[in-house]
Amino acid sequence: DTKGCADKDPEMCSVLTQCMTDYHMDACCGCGGGFEYQCWDGQNCSFPSAIPIVDHFAECVEDNTASYSGYDCVVKNKCGYTLHIECPDDYPSTEWNWAGFSGDVLPPFSPEFCQQKCTTTMQEGSEIRTSTTTTTTTAVASEGTGSDCVTDFTATFQAAGYSYGCVVKNVCSNTERVRCPSFPGYYWDFTGVSNYVLPPWDEVCEGVCTFELLG
Repeated sequence: DTKGCADKDPEMCSVLTQCMTDYHMDACCGCGGGFEYQCWDGQNCSFPSAIPIVDHFAECVEDNTASYSGYDCVVKNKCGYTLHIECPDDYPSTEWNWAGFSGDVLPPFSPEFCQQKCTTTMQEGSEIRTSTTTTTTTAVASEGTGSDCVTDFTATFQAAGYSYGCVVKNVCSNTERVRCPSFPGYYWDFTGVSNYVLPPWDEVCEGVCTFELLG
């Protein structure tokens, strides 16, 4: 039987270039979420293409089990943001939000977590710290987009060790229509208030694009 899938947040999912957070994984068909439905003859049926998923386990998790005796799984979160972990096959309806820059911990999902049988994402809305001594956990947005609403958080992610070219948030409740000079004839409608987003063009963070308030 043919299956289709509808995104729960079509505007956000349509411009998503990487699945980063637990919200992406739940809302977007390309990340494994969305609403799956049965397709019938004559029905307009679609299934959005898969979107690359950020491997937060590889990026953030340090397995230190070998340093301890008598334990199945001992791990550390090296990243400066909260990880959201679920193991639906072994621990249904249970989740674990693991704060960044942790010490060695015994995870609630042991030994399955160390065996990489769980899903590990960035918690939606998580603050990002650049060191264990940071007192304000969210860095000030960089200037340069040219919009009062679309703010640049690229430096926050780069300080945490990521190489993203542009990471933005729409901090207002309005939609901004974004146009960039290298892509004439195209625009991106950025709905607020948003989470962290990788825009379709890195130029959005370079101060050369135009922003039209749609309301």
